[in-house]
Amino acid sequence: MVGISSAIQGDQVKVITSLREMNALRPFWETMQRHPILDFDFFNLVAKRSNVVSPCVLAAFHGREPVALVAGRIEEGDLPIRFGYATLARIPVRQLVLFAGERMGENAEESYRSFLTCVDRLLREQRLDLAIFWQVKAGSYEHETIRQTFKRSRLSVTDEASKHWLLSLPGSWDDFLKSRTHKRRHEFRRLPRVLDRDFGGQWNIKTYTSFNEATEFIDAVESVAAKTYQRGLNVGFRRDEENIERVFMDALRGRLAGYVLFIRDEPRAFWYCFVYKSVLYPVATGYDPAFRDYEMGTVLLLRIICDYCGTPIQAIDFGSGDADYKRRFCTDHFQETSILLFSRSARGRCLRGLHIATLAGSKLGTQLLDRMRITQWVKTRWRQRLTRQQIR
Repeated sequence: MVGISSAIQGDQVKVITSLREMNALRPFWETMQRHPILDFDFFNLVAKRSNVVSPCVLAAFHGREPVALVAGRIEEGDLPIRFGYATLARIPVRQLVLFAGERMGENAEESYRSFLTCVDRLLREQRLDLAIFWQVKAGSYEHETIRQTFKRSRLSVTDEASKHWLLSLPGSWDDFLKSRTHKRRHEFRRLPRVLDRDFGGQWNIKTYTSFNEATEFIDAVESVAAKTYQRGLNVGFRRDEENIERVFMDALRGRLAGYVLFIRDEPRAFWYCFVYKSVLYPVATGYDPAFRDYEMGTVLLLRIICDYCGTPIQAIDFGSGDADYKRRFCTDHFQETSILLFSRSARGRCLRGLHIATLAGSKLGTQLLDRMRITQWVKTRWRQRLTRQQIR
């Protein structure tokens, strides 16, 4: 499947769906990539997932030379009908997922509009139900162009715009502590002391960075992750083929930054991170719920921040989603959302209607819980229930 549409100034846009054709783009791709999600080898790793039909890369060429591209994939997915954490139903869909906020190459307006024209054609010609423009920065050129190009009656969002959190790292650990309130500094010093009080010298933190340590790290992380509520939601770390290959890939390239907290030689909490250019990216975290009161995730995070202050690593990118630890630690954030474009077909219109109704129902439910002031209580109980299910 290769589609071509004309663009101005002699450029053309090709739709590339084979790994062989993608390999021809590799020199240009690797020169232009800026975000780890678009790392060429990682992109190919994700393309191996069982539900992925094919990669789908929109590439603009001037003559035979690539000048810009947007990466994505066609996959068999589902449109969840949710209420809070509860998933009431899953409707099978065939969808195009595009990392449209991370285009590589020239920033010409004409190229991007040509990409969007190709997306609309792909929905029709490949009988796709929808396209997802994944995590687009609110108010950005891409965000506004998508909204201007397509009718509002065909668009939706995955949810309300969420905050993408960042921590700018200072020159030293002392500088970091000075940037916190007296109350926070006291808390940071107290948490390790509580572990010392209850476990003496029987707790420690081990870091993993090398290829030879990758297997041990994976085993330690899986033993903790299997007990977490995230496993019940089918998110977070799982010892499967993709994650194993991903850890080894990070280790082989010298990017792995794994942290595990042990108590009496048993892993009880972890952070899986990797370094990309001048930023540290946390991938997954978790802790043994039996040790919840010790806030081991925070203890590990403090160690990570301490280790990277004053190094070439300038920031920690915690990604999207609200969490208490992000609000406590981060210095900056911006809004982003994923935009859904539904096909013009009757099925596409029905799917959009269901999705809009789901968003409205979830928003109403959240407002009711907020008015009753039990939102956090419900979240906590739901997570505890999922955790108990994992331990059984």
